[in-house]
Amino acid sequence: MDSVILRPAAFFEKLTPNFFDKVFTTCFKMALAGKPLQLVATSDIEYFGAEAFLNPEKYKGRTISLAGDMLTFEGMGLIFEQKTGQPLPMIFRPICSFFMAMMKDMGYIFQWYRKEGYRADIPRLRETYPKMMDFATWLKKELDSRDSRIWKAHVMYSIMIYPTA
Repeated sequence: MDSVILRPAAFFEKLTPNFFDKVFTTCFKMALAGKPLQLVATSDIEYFGAEAFLNPEKYKGRTISLAGDMLTFEGMGLIFEQKTGQPLPMIFRPICSFFMAMMKDMGYIFQWYRKEGYRADIPRLRETYPKMMDFATWLKKELDSRDSRIWKAHVMYSIMIYPTA
């Protein structure tokens, strides 16, 4: 049976101020120790999935790694703060250490991010799909959409941190 395998990198959508996304962000900072991480928008994955179904002969037997950007924690934090006016949502480091120790798979994935990481060919992906989003583009699109999960989360986060009353 012919098939295509899409291997998406970490998701941009992991950057909301809910508890588990704060754990992800803090683990990114702790475990990668300045190394970059490739990330992708889930909507970009949808494009490649649809392409594979619509053009099976072109894609059969291929494995495609998907990423729209490659950022260090510091680079991501800078973009995030420029676009939202807030720092990346994080949690206390001991909580991340606890999660990575107790949930072995979580610890292993962050070790893999640091030692191996994703290896998507981002320039080639952009040749195939010029609308593939980098982090700044994805964040702007999300923040411009009042229905987006991240927009709602950041409004709530802002209210919790900066009470208006």
